[in-house]
Amino acid sequence: MYENSYKWKMEKTPQPIEILKQFSDKDQNSVNVIKRSSDLVESFLSSRGYVSIDTPIIEKTELFIRKASGDISSQLYTFEDPEGVLVSLRPDFTASVIRSLGNKRLLNDKDSLKVCYSGPVFRFFNDDSNFRQFNQVGCEFFGSKSTKADSEVIDLASGSIEKLGLKDIEIRVGHIGVLLDLLSHFDLPSRSKLFLINEFRLVDKSYGLEEILNKAKSQNLLNGNLNFLNELEISVNKTNDIKKIKQELTMNLEKKIDGPLGSRSIEDIRERIIEKIISRTSFEDFNEATIALLGLIELNGSLEKLNKYFKSRNIKTDQLERLENIIEGVSQKDSIVIDLNVTRNLAYYNGMVFDIFYENFDKSITIGGGGRYDELPNNLGYQFNSGALGFAFNIDLISELIEKK
Repeated sequence: MYENSYKWKMEKTPQPIEILKQFSDKDQNSVNVIKRSSDLVESFLSSRGYVSIDTPIIEKTELFIRKASGDISSQLYTFEDPEGVLVSLRPDFTASVIRSLGNKRLLNDKDSLKVCYSGPVFRFFNDDSNFRQFNQVGCEFFGSKSTKADSEVIDLASGSIEKLGLKDIEIRVGHIGVLLDLLSHFDLPSRSKLFLINEFRLVDKSYGLEEILNKAKSQNLLNGNLNFLNELEISVNKTNDIKKIKQELTMNLEKKIDGPLGSRSIEDIRERIIEKIISRTSFEDFNEATIALLGLIELNGSLEKLNKYFKSRNIKTDQLERLENIIEGVSQKDSIVIDLNVTRNLAYYNGMVFDIFYENFDKSITIGGGGRYDELPNNLGYQFNSGALGFAFNIDLISELIEKK
């Protein structure tokens, strides 16, 4: 096939080949700035005890899917290699670093480990504002769950930016644990809590309570979407015995279904229905929780107001105290802003999170970010329970900003 295609092309007048959409060629000056910027950050991290490592650009796709629980699959460059193995270009370094250290048995609960890295990553962005290949520089800190470790990583990010000579930087720090403490006060299943935290970061003047509720309905998170059970002659409420419901479902499904089910058995359908029943949320509970979450927005920036907010609702939160200790431990506090809208992929982030913004006139540009992901090594198959966190920069974007200065 390839020979015929090649022969056909050679018989035609060769046409120039255009660069792929949302990729870029770099001239010598850009290459030099990127290399110099990467070297500066890696040198700074090395001076703080972080050891440089590198990993393959291509990994088994499963590694990245496991990391993000499938959420990143639409951004992966995925293909079968000549041996039929499903592989992907790395979208970031973290999962590959954990795989590398875990396979070498360097991750253990006795010793801390600090590593840094730099190199190209690949993400298929649909919008035209992002390049699909860019260089990352970052670090990972394994072996501490202390707030001092969180403060250290934020300081490293701030210090790296200072080394690069960029000013007008703002580091917005949030904490997923604080949001989970608030939502634990309401009768919500885990699925609804994760949904609300993911939506919380999108809230602005055009996206609020009404939009969140409509999206929750469309994703079958609320009680009103269980009307299909009426057709099966089953009445459910939160106190129903699941064993009894399973028996009724099996019996009634057998009556209702006459034809083939494809690859799904009656048991498969039954279990999916049970999952919907268990994870459903009443509109009242969901609405109240959403309003409480949105109430945090106007309190961003003030730990004192956040403390009063939780006390006024009689909600205990150890995580807010952790956030206070993290901020207190940061050396350069001038650039720090508390912003609970900053969240991350909840498939693995579980504590402090932060985004780094460059204030360019009236526009804020995200140039990096990081956070804590204690459970990620275990999710990837490595028994490690001593804490993990890190950050990464888009060094191409930073270099572009440096060139424009």
